[in-house]
Amino acid sequence: MITGLTRKQNELFRFIAAYIDSNGIAPSLDEMTEALDLSSKSCTHRLLVCLEERGWIRREKGLARALIIEDAAKAQLRQAGAA
Repeated sequence: MITGLTRKQNELFRFIAAYIDSNGIAPSLDEMTEALDLSSKSCTHRLLVCLEERGWIRREKGLARALIIEDAAKAQLRQAGAA
């Protein structure tokens, strides 16, 4: 588990990283919500906001699937053993 993240934040971050690695684009909000078995898109959105505020991801406003994993976060993910 990556330190500094809650269990769900960690789950979402690892899902995003694995999805981007496999597909070359970020997952949709629906895909993230379904993958984490969350009750609503607003729950997923809150997790994304937290990841962004902590500097793990960057979201490009106004663009679909525009999630970018920050370089420092990539290093942390590698160190923690990628998903």
